[in-house]
Amino acid sequence: MIRPHDGFFLFTPNSAKFLIKTIKSPKLRVIIQSDVSQFIQKGRSVFAKHVIDCDPNLIPYSEIIVVNEEDDPLAIGKALLNREEMLSFNDGVAVKVRKGI
Repeated sequence: MIRPHDGFFLFTPNSAKFLIKTIKSPKLRVIIQSDVSQFIQKGRSVFAKHVIDCDPNLIPYSEIIVVNEEDDPLAIGKALLNREEMLSFNDGVAVKVRKGI
């Protein structure tokens, strides 16, 4: 989906599922611990301490797909931290989830 007022591309649940199948991991992804998957699917935010890996080119405010360790799509949202911060911080929100899948 394209946001009309600024032309920014936003993931939908269907586009996220398609991209997961076509683009190799970890591109466009934040990979989280599987034990918090159920909370993320309900639309809860992803905390940095639960992030295992993510796209090396990730920057804050990037559109991102949250996946578990098996690369199953869980949610779509906006990254609030860059890769280095996500992997090193133990506190704070890493991804603001817009919609669970």
